[in-house]
Order: sequence, then structure tokens, then C-alpha cells
Amino acid sequence: MFITNPSLQHWTPAPLREPEHQYWRAFILSMEGPWYLLRHRISTEQGSYIQTIAVAWEPTLVDIAEQLGPDEVSSLCRLSSRLGAWVLREISEVWVAADDEADETGRLLLKLKDESFLRDTLLEHQVGLRQGRHLLLRTHDERAAEHRSGAT
Repeated sequence: MFITNPSLQHWTPAPLREPEHQYWRAFILSMEGPWYLLRHRISTEQGSYIQTIAVAWEPTLVDIAEQLGPDEVSSLCRLSSRLGAWVLREISEVWVAADDEADETGRLLLKLKDESFLRDTLLEHQVGLRQGRHLLLRTHDERAAEHRSGAT
């Protein structure tokens, strides 16, 4: 979660913002837990754009990913504090753990970019294969897709 402060609010003219939205130049972290930065494409009648969502709670990440679908996320990173320093890790897949392993591994199992195995929620241990898991999301690099299609 995060804390907002009125001095950090960004004034945005009404024609340039959604009425229910508020815009902030900065916010204060209220916890040192991991944050997930999820990027996905939004398509409208006027075109499409990339949106980045900062997520502090894993159940919220699950809710957002389920709303988007398993192949709608272009990138996902996990930002976590380790020994007083921030570490950013790119994630290529997120799986929901089987009911009988969630107490041991955490609810989410993460596959880091350039790795071929799953890790527990804390990213500390490699986990083996097990029945009962399901894929929550798989990222796709839009830059790579554009490069393969010849777009610039």
C-alpha cells in the first residue's frame, strides 16, 4: 500500500483527466513488502496505449491478472527490498500454487525471465513439478513481437 500527501498531488486540467481519477507526482510506501509492476495494452476506439499498474498485494495481482487474461500482460517485474537495497526482477510466468503446497511455497509461483523453473513466492527456492497448479499469466515482450513482425 502507499500513502498520498496533498503536497504531492499533481494538478491536472479537467479536460485531460477522468473525473474520478487523482494524479500524484510521488507517493510514500507504507510497507517494505514486494511491489509488482504490471504493464498491459489498453485498446480504445481512439487507439491503444500501454498502462502500468503498481500492485502491493498478491491477491490484488491475482484479481487484475484474471480480469486481463493469461496472455494480456506485456511485462511484469517484482520490486522488493533485500538487506536495505531494492532489487528488481523480471517475471515471465506466474502460476497459482496447488492447494496442498501453498502453505509451503506461498500462493504464487514465479518464473523469472531467462530461467526455466518456478520459484516460491519469496523467490528463495526452486520448486519442482506438481499437479493442481494453474497458469495465471505469461508475459509477452511487445518489443520482440514488433521486431518479429517488422514494425518499428
